[in-house]
Amino acid sequence: MHQIQQKIIEIYKENNNSLPSFRALAKELGVASLNTVAYHINQLKKNGYLKETLNASGVMPLNLRNILNLASKPGVYIILNDKTPLRIEEADDIKKSILKIIDAETPLDKDTLKTIKNDLEKITIAYYIIESMEERKKTKEYVVGVYRKNE
Repeated sequence: MHQIQQKIIEIYKENNNSLPSFRALAKELGVASLNTVAYHINQLKKNGYLKETLNASGVMPLNLRNILNLASKPGVYIILNDKTPLRIEEADDIKKSILKIIDAETPLDKDTLKTIKNDLEKITIAYYIIESMEERKKTKEYVVGVYRKNE
């Protein structure tokens, strides 16, 4: 096993079987490239040393690395600008749905698109992994209602 991989496992165990961001790992490992970190993590996962974990819900910054690392799961997601919702969707595959928005296969209105481009560092995605289509629809309706109430 490569010594970087050994160090990643140590960090993983010290953090209760979770890893910090790629950037934080790169700094701690003393490597300049995030691709180096990604490569070694993928090798560890592939060889069974790290578990693929996914919370049932979470919030993450909108960036390609986070989206590509998101498992293809059904659920509800909210694109937020500084905690204000820009779009609330339910999907059979959250990752695929978000990628369609980024690839402009699913068009956004001009104001939403402008907001995302201008304030990218403030854009986050909140998600809820929900298998049942009925539960996803109920959750989406509930979330839409909560945000309307708070307007």
